[in-house]
Amino acid sequence: MEEGSTQRQPPPDGGWGWIVVLGFFGSTFVMVGIAKSFGILLQELVVYFDTNVAMVALIMGVEGIVFTITAPFCLAFGQHFSQRLVVMVGGVVGGVGVALCYFMVSIEYIICMFGITVGFANACLFGNGLVIVGLYFEKRRSLATALALTGASVGHFAIPPILQILLDNYGLHGAFLLQGGFYLNIAFFGSLYRPITDIHRGSAPQNDGSEEETMLSNKSPDSPRKRFLKDPADFSQSHHMLNTLPETLKKPRMSLSTNDIRLDLKLDVSKKANRFAYLSSAGSQMMGSVDSLAVVLMAQPTEPVQSDNDTQGSKKPARKFVFPKVFHWTVFKMPVVIMYTVVMFVTFYGYFSFVIFMPADAVSRGVSKFEKTWLVSFSGIGDFLGRVLIGLIGDLGIMKRYKMMSLVCALCGVNIILFDFATSFWWMGTHVFLYGVFGGAYVAINAVVLIDLVGLETLPKALSTVLLFQGAGAAVGQPIEGVIRDWTLSYHAINYMNGAFLLMGGLLLISHTLLLKACNSSKSSQNGNIPMIDVTVTKGDE
Repeated sequence: MEEGSTQRQPPPDGGWGWIVVLGFFGSTFVMVGIAKSFGILLQELVVYFDTNVAMVALIMGVEGIVFTITAPFCLAFGQHFSQRLVVMVGGVVGGVGVALCYFMVSIEYIICMFGITVGFANACLFGNGLVIVGLYFEKRRSLATALALTGASVGHFAIPPILQILLDNYGLHGAFLLQGGFYLNIAFFGSLYRPITDIHRGSAPQNDGSEEETMLSNKSPDSPRKRFLKDPADFSQSHHMLNTLPETLKKPRMSLSTNDIRLDLKLDVSKKANRFAYLSSAGSQMMGSVDSLAVVLMAQPTEPVQSDNDTQGSKKPARKFVFPKVFHWTVFKMPVVIMYTVVMFVTFYGYFSFVIFMPADAVSRGVSKFEKTWLVSFSGIGDFLGRVLIGLIGDLGIMKRYKMMSLVCALCGVNIILFDFATSFWWMGTHVFLYGVFGGAYVAINAVVLIDLVGLETLPKALSTVLLFQGAGAAVGQPIEGVIRDWTLSYHAINYMNGAFLLMGGLLLISHTLLLKACNSSKSSQNGNIPMIDVTVTKGDE
């Protein structure tokens, strides 16, 4: 279907879409699995380069910053060119960059090569993979997205033991080289992202482009179209009758734009906003409504709006790329957005930093190298269960969803603090598993809570800005805590800080109604009261 069409064909909800789901599954498997396994490399890099933890942790900090900055632009490029092309480019860049870490010239070289290329690669692949799944599915979108995103949990579970085996057999050089090979597979998975326009074009009926023949086509043997082909005189007579119709009836469409009245039709969102998916990377993990993210990107203009007078005399206007606006700073006029931004910053600071330093912390308490990899895998299993459970419980109406998010944040913080007292492998494993459950539930529900607080219509403007600060929280956590580890020579302060930040975020979120009342803010948007269509009539031209 042409991009300039006024209507879109419905998604196929199957067919090649399941191949796209498979490609997205493979991409998230590699990306999240390697990201969550970086803690296994942390102590190895410290020993190899004879450096401090803060310097090595800077690798993930740079990765998170690059991902946070480039992700919105990679989404826009995927819309303009194609999701398949952008994901394949990201896979090649990430694969080559990680493989070049094989030379290990210096820790600064690893910071630049791994941090920059992996951050850019993750920005290319994850958002665009999420969008193309949303384009292929409508009725089954929640199922398709859930299946695709299980790749993140499976990778979180499976890759840590694999990475430890690579370290034991090939050392750091071979581990980086083979991780680069893993990333190159993302280019193959991206090649499965067949553009949805190709699917629609292949299923469209073939005709010669004439409007009369398209309207009169039929499969029956006695159809008017075939009778016209048999008797040209009948066709000529009917064609003459069509030409005698009034001019107003022959126009294919009428313009709503006049000199006196302008109608601003806002996007009709007919789906209930309870479906979600997360955007994850090594440096930050992002949540976004699957419905809203796909619709927003599909709705972005790819060519300038022109009036009927501008298009007269030309068959098609020249296609131009209009770069969509990425950040909407005006949303910070809403106190609830400011509050939620602070919540996401402090919670992601504690949530993601814990899994990076946890393997080295466990080894310092006497856990073997092989056992520390299973601790990371335990958190992956818990992460999967947490996402599933919060998805089932979140729509039951047992309590407000922001209260659920506050509860799991607080429980995750308390659990991290209690982890600091664990002295045996299974005791640590229990807390790491619970970290995965509470953390997975928190990540899986945070975008839905944002919808509840600001409304679905405001979500596209608020989401990108909130995610910028959320990613910043995840990115700055590792370097800062690396400095603390080098200064104190233990991980106790880090665990207490991570737990305290999650507790702080949970308490701030649960008390947001009091903060809004203090700021004389309007009530938060309620479920089911989100407007579907808003029509504004403005007199005169602007």
